[in-house]
Amino acid sequence: MSVTFIKPNIKIMLFNINAINPRLEELKLYIYQNKIDIILLNEIKMNQERANYFLNFPGYICYDNPRTNSAGGVAIIIKNEINHVQIHDFDNLNLDLETLAIKVTDKKQDFLIITYYNPETLSFNFFEKINVLKIPFILGGDLNACSTTIGCTYNNRNGSTLENALTTFNYVLLNDYTPTRKDNILDLFICSPDFFSKADDLLVDDISGFDSDHHPVILNIHSDIILEQNIFNPT
Repeated sequence: MSVTFIKPNIKIMLFNINAINPRLEELKLYIYQNKIDIILLNEIKMNQERANYFLNFPGYICYDNPRTNSAGGVAIIIKNEINHVQIHDFDNLNLDLETLAIKVTDKKQDFLIITYYNPETLSFNFFEKINVLKIPFILGGDLNACSTTIGCTYNNRNGSTLENALTTFNYVLLNDYTPTRKDNILDLFICSPDFFSKADDLLVDDISGFDSDHHPVILNIHSDIILEQNIFNPT
């Protein structure tokens, strides 16, 4: 028997893990100890065969978009009780983007959770596509976009593209000035203006001990998210 619950708060974590396989057990322990509901992973660095084998987290559903050469790649790991569905709206952009997206069911209005790893040239078309969908969203990813206006130590072309997207579509950057990799802020949470009030308590965990050159970034989301739990019904 399935029972519906409302969960008013969830924790979402963004992490460029820089190869998941050597950190897999440590990641699982971190997720369970810190009660993370949704995990956005960048640079999982495994091909599809290895992703099918290793991305197995009890109590969670895993989605992945790996590269064939065991570099880069992204994954979304979400508690199986959270009512959601994977969406493929970005698949037809023909840009070979390393992205994944899910739509989470909310009591009032559904919203998107998206991850995007950008190793080279940041896609403005990607942000245009989000805008066309006209649905609240939160995006977490390592965009390799540096701009002094967001707290980085230098500017690059991707930073200019990001600034243009934030200004054009009125998107909100949720990060503070805490570095996520060395002295720069590369791992970003961005949301639509209608989602801004639901996100707070951003934490860059620079003492987690992960052997990665990036730090996990954790964000709280306040939303009436619908859970579906199976209850044992003895006969």
